[in-house]
Amino acid sequence: MTAIVFELWRPRADTLKMLLHVREFVEREHPVTIRQTFYYLVTIGIMDNSQKGYKRLIKILTKARKAGIIPFGWIVDLSRSPLIVPLYPDIKTFLKDKVRVYYRDTWLRQPVFMIIWLEKQALQEIVWEIASHYNAPLFVGRGYSSWDLIIKASELLKHHHENGKRLKILYLGDYDPSGEDMLRDLSERLGILGIEVELCKIALTEAQVREYNLPHQKIKSEDPRAKNFVSDFAVELDALHPSVLRELIKKAIEKFLDISAFYSDMELEKEEKGKLLEKVEEIVDEPEED
Repeated sequence: MTAIVFELWRPRADTLKMLLHVREFVEREHPVTIRQTFYYLVTIGIMDNSQKGYKRLIKILTKARKAGIIPFGWIVDLSRSPLIVPLYPDIKTFLKDKVRVYYRDTWLRQPVFMIIWLEKQALQEIVWEIASHYNAPLFVGRGYSSWDLIIKASELLKHHHENGKRLKILYLGDYDPSGEDMLRDLSERLGILGIEVELCKIALTEAQVREYNLPHQKIKSEDPRAKNFVSDFAVELDALHPSVLRELIKKAIEKFLDISAFYSDMELEKEEKGKLLEKVEEIVDEPEED
């Protein structure tokens, strides 16, 4: 990806040294969030784990992207997304685009149906990259989920349960009092709606915190759930390297899938798309009647 230069900037020597580490990280892991980049720098000892350090990094990365040091597309911000009407130059392009977004229902031959439940919107694009490959729906709670979101999930789960599927939710959240409690809250509210589903927290766990040596934070003393939390420290899900997060999701999904059936359906989908594209060519190229 080519970086665009909006303004000149000459960073100090210490800032430039930090940016070399940032550039290497985001080039390898993109798309990433600023917070993921921050935790990477904390992990390698370049930056202190503090709110002051995080705010400083935001300013530095803004300048670095405007100066063309880092491409804008490598760092994502999902809290601000535009709404755009899709437009097409002609009907042929429109039809081909619709063929591209035809997806075969790969759950029909699976013994289970699963959804991915993510606590943090900032990681949505990274998680969706893997979830969408396996046609797994992604629900983003943005903290404790709204009843509207939970009802939508219950309707989807109920539909697949009625079709004989075992139900699973793969949950991703912070390792802190709220992140652990959200799993209980989700289970209880789905239970009220009559949904029996197995919930598996695939990240972030205490074992992962220790395995990947992730930076700790103090637990907020005012958090009423802290007294029931098993640790005296907290860690954000964002602290996991994006490549590690992707691999954890991939392994968790494949653990419950009939992989042979899944890839067989994917091959069939590819064949069907090819046939549809041939039909598009036939329809568009038909001569008009006088």
